[in-house]
Amino acid sequence: MLTVRCKCGEVFHADQSYVGRALRCRSCGAIVPIADPHPVGRDQTTPTSAEASSSVEARSTKPSFRGLWIVSGILVVLVLSYSLLPKKAPESPVSSAERPAVAPPPNPPRPVSSACPPTERRFLPNGKVVGRARGFTGLGRLIVDNGTELDADVRIVIGNRVLSWNYVSSRNKYAVRNLPTGVYRLVVCQGIDWSAKDKKFVCNRSCFEYDKPFEFTEESEGDRTRYDEHTVTLHKVIAGNTKKVPLAISSVDQLNTDQLDDESPQKPQP
Repeated sequence: MLTVRCKCGEVFHADQSYVGRALRCRSCGAIVPIADPHPVGRDQTTPTSAEASSSVEARSTKPSFRGLWIVSGILVVLVLSYSLLPKKAPESPVSSAERPAVAPPPNPPRPVSSACPPTERRFLPNGKVVGRARGFTGLGRLIVDNGTELDADVRIVIGNRVLSWNYVSSRNKYAVRNLPTGVYRLVVCQGIDWSAKDKKFVCNRSCFEYDKPFEFTEESEGDRTRYDEHTVTLHKVIAGNTKKVPLAISSVDQLNTDQLDDESPQKPQP
């Protein structure tokens, strides 16, 4: 077995049969001739072109640390890059007095009161007349479509006086008939657990009115009379032409209901 040494210091071992050939150094890439340490005849230190073309590579016995140096270099670059990143300044503590107030989300859901368990909720039949003014003899008609999950009491108001007050159940419709001519407000309260004594919902009660009044007219045409009929939905619909305006419950409770009479339920018109 021959020992061949490259000029870069790399050491190789080759069999005696490879004398006169050459190998390529894996470290520096140089062509290293395999010479006979005991030459006989011509000089074997410089291989011919044919011998160089048939050179073989032998496995180096010297360990290579190139890969380790590359990995080490990458780690150094990463550490330096992280150290050069701008540091985030620590936030100074803000007292509760200086901290800006956060606005509550719009239209938060009303929590269900624990004072009204589902098994004890009271309600009226759909279309029940809570109160109605005397002399209600007009031809106008208002159809209330309650597509919400809550029952509602609907009041037709002129000024501050209630003319008609009806109970409309959840997922039901009701037609208020015989409305005289005039321009009316429509005030609605919704909730759960109706108190017949107080005539109001006692749990999760909220009230609103519509931003536009409802006008009812009558016009005679020969032996006929033209009159107005309006339909209002308590639930949201696409391309609706009126909006709900929230009302304080106290303002609703102050509406004048002195001239109302309790009546039996009306039959809704088809």
